[in-house]
Amino acid sequence: MTQYKIGEIARLLGLTTQALRFYEKEGVITPEKSDSGTRYYTIGQIVQLLSFKKYRQVDFSVQEVVDHFREDDLQTLSERLSAQSASLSAQAEMLARKAQAVQDYACLVRDTQEEKERIALCTRPPLYLLRVPLDRLGEIHAAERRALTAFIEAMPATGIAFTRRQESGAHTCLRLCTSEEVARRWSLPLHMTQPLPPTRCACICRSFETYAWDDASVDDVLGRIRAAGCSPDPAQELLGLHIASETRGGTVYLSTRVYVPIL
Repeated sequence: MTQYKIGEIARLLGLTTQALRFYEKEGVITPEKSDSGTRYYTIGQIVQLLSFKKYRQVDFSVQEVVDHFREDDLQTLSERLSAQSASLSAQAEMLARKAQAVQDYACLVRDTQEEKERIALCTRPPLYLLRVPLDRLGEIHAAERRALTAFIEAMPATGIAFTRRQESGAHTCLRLCTSEEVARRWSLPLHMTQPLPPTRCACICRSFETYAWDDASVDDVLGRIRAAGCSPDPAQELLGLHIASETRGGTVYLSTRVYVPIL
């Protein structure tokens, strides 16, 4: 009868020797041993190991495989497989959402690069700003923490928003943000957000050194908008969406899409 050594079996079946020894330790498969201690597996055990491999391929853990072969029946296996199928379908849906988010983000980065320093008139898209400011994370309560976690896990579909008034010395508020479509796709808690309605704006894509919202940066943006023949509305806040960071010559730059409400 043909027999195979543990290393041969591991190589041929795509298993690890550690897994084979674990199955042996747990008593679900017992290879024969030579006087020198070399393990040998029979054809029947190869079939059993392929069954182990089959269950591992549907993402059962090694321990779940062991539990099944210790004492389990087809009815229980069928139920476990159905549950695993539902879990994998949920994972596939999550991966599809992430793939779409990455594709959308790639398009946003490309568009931001192409539109760099260009001023365009537009209607700022409606957004929802998470009420938790990023400068007081140590003070947030449980519900706010859960909302923050949900927004972070949905990145890059969600983004980072900078808001501040136009006057010198105004406070800058940093918060995570989302659109209604993204919130629906990722089941984000919109009740924990502040809506930011669409408004007529002049938009400019700029790279700011280290920090985008000091007085000098704001004055620069407002000066560029006025030079383009637009009148910023002083009663409304500026909004900046952080797109990406890049490092040039050892300096970090924040690529930001700035929306300036205009009269």
